[in-house]
Amino acid sequence: MNGERSQKWVFQGDLNNNHEMEMETTSKSTDTASTASDVTLTDIVNTRSATENQLADLESQLKAVKDELRDQLFTERKMLLNQINKIVPQIEALKEDEQKDQQSVADLQGDVEDETTVQFANTKRQKQRAQEQLTNVEQQQADVAKSIAEYEKQADGAKEELAGYEQEEADMVEKIKQETDLATMISLAEQQKSHVQVLNAKKDDIKRQIEVVEVKLNNAQTRQAELPKEVDNIKSKQNVLDEQLDKLQKEIDAKQADREKARQAAERRLTSTQSALDNAQNRHQQYTTQLENTKKKLEHYFQVTESVNEVVLDQEARYFVFERNLERTPSAEQKAALQATAATFKQAQVAPTYITVDYNDYLQTTWHDYQQQGLLAPNAQLLNLYQSLQDSDQPQAAADNIIPQNDDWQYTKDEATHSELVRDQNNQPVMQLKRRDDDTLWYVLYYSQGKVIKRDVFDLEGQLSATQYLDQNNANRVVSENFYRTNGSLVLVKEYNENDKETIQLLNEAGVLLEVFSTENELIIWWLKNMVFTNNHSQLLINTASDFYDYLVENKPEQVDLLPVIADLEKQSTLANNILTGKAGVRNLFLLQQSDYEKVIETSQISLNASVLGSK
Repeated sequence: MNGERSQKWVFQGDLNNNHEMEMETTSKSTDTASTASDVTLTDIVNTRSATENQLADLESQLKAVKDELRDQLFTERKMLLNQINKIVPQIEALKEDEQKDQQSVADLQGDVEDETTVQFANTKRQKQRAQEQLTNVEQQQADVAKSIAEYEKQADGAKEELAGYEQEEADMVEKIKQETDLATMISLAEQQKSHVQVLNAKKDDIKRQIEVVEVKLNNAQTRQAELPKEVDNIKSKQNVLDEQLDKLQKEIDAKQADREKARQAAERRLTSTQSALDNAQNRHQQYTTQLENTKKKLEHYFQVTESVNEVVLDQEARYFVFERNLERTPSAEQKAALQATAATFKQAQVAPTYITVDYNDYLQTTWHDYQQQGLLAPNAQLLNLYQSLQDSDQPQAAADNIIPQNDDWQYTKDEATHSELVRDQNNQPVMQLKRRDDDTLWYVLYYSQGKVIKRDVFDLEGQLSATQYLDQNNANRVVSENFYRTNGSLVLVKEYNENDKETIQLLNEAGVLLEVFSTENELIIWWLKNMVFTNNHSQLLINTASDFYDYLVENKPEQVDLLPVIADLEKQSTLANNILTGKAGVRNLFLLQQSDYEKVIETSQISLNASVLGSK
């Protein structure tokens, strides 16, 4: 700041000196007007030169001040963007915490409901049932006492009636005894005989009634004796239930108190979280406002209108990732880039399609290995140029008669090299088979007059995939290649001249020529346009270090937007400058290094979306 003030002060001083010079020049002009004959051309030139020098100094100082202001504004913008980038995830985290705290407060509202409250309710119902049982038993006591009184009354009445019958019978006997006349006595006896029979019947009936009543009375008395015991048992059970209810109520009260404390703590946390969220949102608004002011100053002073925002992947869009090949053993740098790419698509919940264009026998195996190592985005798909053209995703039955059998030939296996050499009866080589480490057939070399003439290459399914014809003077040089579909038809014919320039012919299943290409890149573009990007608008992520990138930029399908990935901004400074100045027409950019991202923020002169692959 001291340096700043000093510089500005010097600048102001120069303005004052300039003002004084102007005054001095004006004064001199006045003098000159009066004594024009004393002023020479040399004086005027010297004065003008001094003025020019002062103007140059002022312009130099102005440029230095503007450069410093520009650097300060760029630094301010970078710092504000960094603050915004830091605070945005904090705000999102606080919003999640706020939701959790609100849910906690809602969950802690009301009374405790757990096993203790369930047990309390069950115990309370048991006590209610015990009370109902007690009321029932007490009612039984009253009913039994009433029944006993009624039975006793019935028994007394029956006994009284029986006694009357017996007395009547005794009176009749006594009357007969008192009679002295035998004839009269016999007559009385005959008269009373039927009456006695009636009395006896009534007495028997009364006795049976008495027996029934006595049984009922005895049962009622027995039940009356049992009921007090039942009352005591029920009351004892009620006492136990009361103790349990008291104990459970205390536990519930304690839990309710703890619940209330927890609710109050949750409310305090919620208040604290909401306060922190408000502060974070206020800071975000403050940073955003400052950033807008800084951008306006950059535009006002330097006509810089760039704005760097985050790259946002659209879940409804179609995304592709270009990788020329998937190496069986990727380098550490390749792994890091693949993991960063996978993380970006995983965070956006987008499943891309990976595109590879090199011939690769082990592609499917490598793809599964990459999935297990977490090098690919979840649910990603795979497209390969050769698999697509050769229909190798629809394998046919492999031939099992690759090696012709001849009794005159010699078959020599070499386990160390996984190969087998076949010689004819003249000990001349006919063919040589080479197998992979897993013992699947890799290729077969064919000989003529001791020289290798061609090589048949087989895929992992044992299907003939390609035939390579070799230079007779240099067995390491391929002069032409045929690539086959899995149904055996020819799909590609490649021919190479002595300068390794190639001609590629594409044929349909009937063998009719469809297209002729002069480079592999032309074939790739044709495949992308006609077999990959055929319908909807698509986004293609590609590393700018790829040897295919520049060609793709010039020849990409119209419905495809590129998402370039720059691994090292410094190593690709020309491309980076074209992007950051708008010359490349790129508006979305991925980087692999945080430091490169910060450089983009500092130096971009266009509105741009930029993000670091894999960053959250």
